[in-house]
Amino acid sequence: MSKVNQDPGNHQEDKKEVIIIKDDLWDRGLPTELLELILSKLIFVVDIHKFHAVCETWRSITVRDSPPRQLPSPLLYADSSFPLFFQGNPQGDSDYSKYRVMHPLYKYTWDLEFPPQVGDGPKTVIFSKYGWSLMARSYWHPFLFNPLTQEIKELPTFPFFPGYTTCMLFTCPPSQPEDCLVVAISGLDRSIFVHKLGEADWKKHDLNGKMASDFHPDCHPILYQGLYYCLDVKGNLAVFDIQDIEHTWIVHDTVIPSRGELLTALVEHNGQFLVVSIGFHPPCIFELDLKTKLYTPMHKSLGKNALFISNGASFSQKAIRNLLYPKRMDIALFSPSSLFSGDSDGDEEVSVDEEKADNHQSYVERKHQFPGMELLIREFSFHQFNANLLWPGTFAFAEWLVQHQSWIQGRRCLELGSGTGALAIFLRKSFDLDITTSDYDDQEIEDNIAQNCEANGITPVLPHIRHSWGDTFPTTEPDWDLIIASDILLYVKQYRNLIKSLSYLLKSYKPKDDNTVPPCRKDQSSGNIYPTENVIDMSRKDRILRYKSPILLICLYCLLLGLPTPAFLMSWRRRIGKEDESLFFSGCENAGLEVKHLGSRVYCIHPRENTVNHPR
Repeated sequence: MSKVNQDPGNHQEDKKEVIIIKDDLWDRGLPTELLELILSKLIFVVDIHKFHAVCETWRSITVRDSPPRQLPSPLLYADSSFPLFFQGNPQGDSDYSKYRVMHPLYKYTWDLEFPPQVGDGPKTVIFSKYGWSLMARSYWHPFLFNPLTQEIKELPTFPFFPGYTTCMLFTCPPSQPEDCLVVAISGLDRSIFVHKLGEADWKKHDLNGKMASDFHPDCHPILYQGLYYCLDVKGNLAVFDIQDIEHTWIVHDTVIPSRGELLTALVEHNGQFLVVSIGFHPPCIFELDLKTKLYTPMHKSLGKNALFISNGASFSQKAIRNLLYPKRMDIALFSPSSLFSGDSDGDEEVSVDEEKADNHQSYVERKHQFPGMELLIREFSFHQFNANLLWPGTFAFAEWLVQHQSWIQGRRCLELGSGTGALAIFLRKSFDLDITTSDYDDQEIEDNIAQNCEANGITPVLPHIRHSWGDTFPTTEPDWDLIIASDILLYVKQYRNLIKSLSYLLKSYKPKDDNTVPPCRKDQSSGNIYPTENVIDMSRKDRILRYKSPILLICLYCLLLGLPTPAFLMSWRRRIGKEDESLFFSGCENAGLEVKHLGSRVYCIHPRENTVNHPR
């Protein structure tokens, strides 16, 4: 009970105290039938939870044998102040005909089908705003799509290398075709391409001589006070006016400290520019001063605002509570106050990872044909670090390794970026290769590789090392004489971290058994190291079979076949810009590593010194 009112009149003697018994308000007086009727009309989970949170009596109310609730159309929320999430291919399988719209506040999803005119095949979301998404089918063919009305506006084929640039936008709602421009910044072409809806082609604005050769856009541009701003992979800030691109384009050198980020976004919040980095560490936010062009780490909360960060759209938004949502890299929703322990305003912080019923990881099992065998591989429906699927390059690399099996037999091997572990499982089953898998420090990846090992008869499961590139390697004396990887040059920002880990593994290599290393000599002219002449008569290759020392066998194979020890074999089938490739290979050379192309887009990387090599 509580006192809620007193008569404010002048007659103090008539003063009365009004008492309200709170329990009588909710626990009593409402018929059970009425409460059941109210509950039966509630659609969203969040409303049902609120209903049951009122009191013990309301919590006991259930609706038995009720018909399935009919959800309202998502069109009702098209003008909502709270954004809707849009996701293509929600199941992560080969069915690209469906997409999903989700309301993050009510935690409900609508699974819909693309209109037939969109066509089959993979579809990529490039940019989203005004309720529309700029998408591309098969990388080449862009179109504008409204997920709620299912309206489509076709665009001309990309005039630049497809899939290379993600820095695109449209300037206003596509429902206003007379004013809508689609803009693409291509670092590869050193140009900005503009398409006006209704016209037949793209207009090229050549910035050769103004756009640096190493400028690679890294996030979608944002409009602020009549100018467009975007960041490159180094954190430099580019500015231009869409009305006069050639004369207004400028890049300010404002480098952000690299933290191993996989996703970087530029967000405008109440006239303030924020740079958000998401990757291997907790999200980091920098404030960007447009006058000085300097970055400073943000150490304060944005209060009730949440940041929506994705590859296609990023913005600041009022939120009802602190959120970390969801555990994937194409969309992130969180409140900056969740990053600062001292700025809590009492709101409940919720992580969708904790709400397992609403955001559980799902898997798909597929049969894959490798050379001479079929493997059953469980794949994630999605993983934020691309450890979910097998890329086509995996099968091409497997074919190449079969053709060059003498290069790897008898080696002690470590695979970087193992993903599902399929390639390592194939090599163990085919050649009984001593191989260890490795990927980002994530328990789900390790567990999935173990599951795939058991499903394909590999027991005990392959050893696994959890390692984020650039971090301290968990082994102080790496003893793998061969490192392999397939299609791992996906994120340009990770090249430096990858090179750091590679340099450590190759330059710190120590054989597992030092006593078995054969005596060697160094050729002063070539710098290469060879076993001394009394080790083996090189005129007879079959003599190699007489030696039982594993390390000695490895060295002799190297002599016969020209594979250095230690070495990194990398297959790179996914096409990226030549400049991005050169960034990685030149970075390796600057780190004291030698790069050789062996053909079929397979590269051998090894330290310049202390290698065992066959004389050329």
